[in-house]
Amino acid sequence: MRAILIRHDNSPKGYSEIKRDEYPNIDPNAAITFTPDLTGYEWLHFFTENSVPNDYDPRIWEQNEVVVGPTTIKHPVYTNINQFRTEITLVKRAKEDIINSIREKEAWANSTLIQESEKDKMYTLTNLAQQRQFEGITLTEQELAVINRMKEVGVKVWQNAQRAEALIAIVDANNEPDIDTGWQLDDLTDNGFPFGE
Repeated sequence: MRAILIRHDNSPKGYSEIKRDEYPNIDPNAAITFTPDLTGYEWLHFFTENSVPNDYDPRIWEQNEVVVGPTTIKHPVYTNINQFRTEITLVKRAKEDIINSIREKEAWANSTLIQESEKDKMYTLTNLAQQRQFEGITLTEQELAVINRMKEVGVKVWQNAQRAEALIAIVDANNEPDIDTGWQLDDLTDNGFPFGE
C-alpha cells in the first residue's frame, strides 16, 4: 500500500513530507538517514478518497486533489498505522474553457454536414448553379440537388449556431450545459453529397 513518511513540526501545515514509499516493505529506520533524532516522525497510510462520479463531463469539470493531511484514522488492516488523507473532488472549469468546448462541438457538428474534402467543390458548384439560374438557364437535376443541399446545410449551420448560443447562455447563468445533445448532424457518404448518393 502507499505510505508517506512525515515529520510533525511547527510549520504552517504542522508537518513536513519526508518521502513516499510502499508499506509494509518500508524500512522502519528510514528516518535515520535524515536525522538521528526520530522524534516526531511517522509513517502514514496514504489514502485518497475519490468522490468523483464516473459520468462527469471533463469539459465542464476537472478533478482537484485536496490534501487533508495526517489523521488519527487507523488503516483497516495495519492498525498500527494512521492515515494521511487526500480528497479528489470536482471543480468547475473557467467559463472560457467551457465555452471553447461548446465552440469545438459546434465546429464538429458542422463538419458532419459537408466533408472537408468536398467543401471547395460544393461551394464552386453551388455558385455556378446559382449563376446559371440567375441567367435564366434551366438547371439540371444535379444542379438543383446541389443548391437544395447547400440550403439544407446553411439552415443546419444556423441551427447549430443557435444551439451554441443557447449553451453559452446556460454557462453564463452558472449552470451546467449538455454539450453533446441538440446539434444538427448528417451522416455523409464517403464520396460526399450529392455525388456519393
